[in-house]
Amino acid sequence: MSELLYYLSPQPASTPVYTKGNLFYRDGERFFIKGISYIPPPVNAEQRPPPAQPLHIDPLADDHLGELKKDIPLLRDLGLNTISVGNLSPSNSHTAALQLLEQNGIYVLVNIFSSIRPPPDPIVHGRVQFDANSDPKAYYTLTSVLEIFPLLDELAEHPNVLGFAVDAEVIVSPGLTPLATVFRACIRDSKDFLARRGKRAVPVGVATSQNQALQRQIVQYFSAGGSGSSSEAPNTPGRADFVAYDNWAWAGKSDFQMSGWKNEVEMYEKLTRTPMLLNAYGTNVSQPRVWDEVLCLYSPDMTGVFSGGFAYTFFEYGKCEYGLVEIEADGRRKPRQEFNSLRNKFRKVNVRFEDEVAAAERKDHNSRVGEFPEIEQGRNGWRAGKDLPEFPGSWEDIVQVVRGSD
Repeated sequence: MSELLYYLSPQPASTPVYTKGNLFYRDGERFFIKGISYIPPPVNAEQRPPPAQPLHIDPLADDHLGELKKDIPLLRDLGLNTISVGNLSPSNSHTAALQLLEQNGIYVLVNIFSSIRPPPDPIVHGRVQFDANSDPKAYYTLTSVLEIFPLLDELAEHPNVLGFAVDAEVIVSPGLTPLATVFRACIRDSKDFLARRGKRAVPVGVATSQNQALQRQIVQYFSAGGSGSSSEAPNTPGRADFVAYDNWAWAGKSDFQMSGWKNEVEMYEKLTRTPMLLNAYGTNVSQPRVWDEVLCLYSPDMTGVFSGGFAYTFFEYGKCEYGLVEIEADGRRKPRQEFNSLRNKFRKVNVRFEDEVAAAERKDHNSRVGEFPEIEQGRNGWRAGKDLPEFPGSWEDIVQVVRGSD
């Protein structure tokens, strides 16, 4: 079914999305991710009853289902087909929420391994303590695996789980690049786990922050190696099925060239054949946002390399001025002015015919062997190599633990 018909007559998100070459597909036709980050407002520390509850809310948990039901009509009204979520807990069931989203034609990208972080710097706010010369494997623990693998086991059963994105947004400086080996090991072992459990091969990729100085090397690192599809492209553990990164370059009145998006398309066109997404976009330097970048992102200028992305963000809270929807005291939803602007832009995108959106041909990703970035000496150099941390436990024991929780 074409994107136009799908938009005019919404169908359940019951057909899994997969990657092929440098693109996403659904039922043999190209799939564009028209998404938004869905992050419910966190519970303030002073509001948490004893014993302290998690600060962040699991957006797909059963106890949030009533709130999700309020939001789905707004998600549909925006013309979206995907949400990105994080903070999912393995102790919660997510079946009811995923089935509800499936019935309403909405896919889900799930962020995983967000707990793998160095401790915060007690002096400088927003910075972490990490010795670039230390062995990063200490950050890949059995605890982190046991937090995530039960989730993978549960979520892979749902056809509208579009993918899992290993959260590598902590890599914001050269001194933190050794941690890339840990995140690549997370990709490797997540894929291995799904295969061992006989689950659907849900795409497993990586989500990164925007870093102009490191962006090229980050994308190159996570797309390096081969897929194992042939002797010419031997399997290289941990290669990402997709790369999603934050991009705040389009600010206010801008265009394809002024924003730098043209340069990025040209760079990635040569650098990688890995499917690419914008993990978050929508800089708010000029308010209200008019969302002109949406028309560019889903135009032939971009769609030869990018398969869409996620506007930031659905909920407004804490006067962040990035949310599209406010929650009033009685729980009712109040769309802000920017909601209508984004909806109107997606309506223009959704009624385009396919040849207006994607003129580029699919590029072969499976047989390509991408090169790793060179390791550089000095404080400003890239420091992650091919050697990855080993799996932090016994596969037999881990699979048995997860199977026992069925």
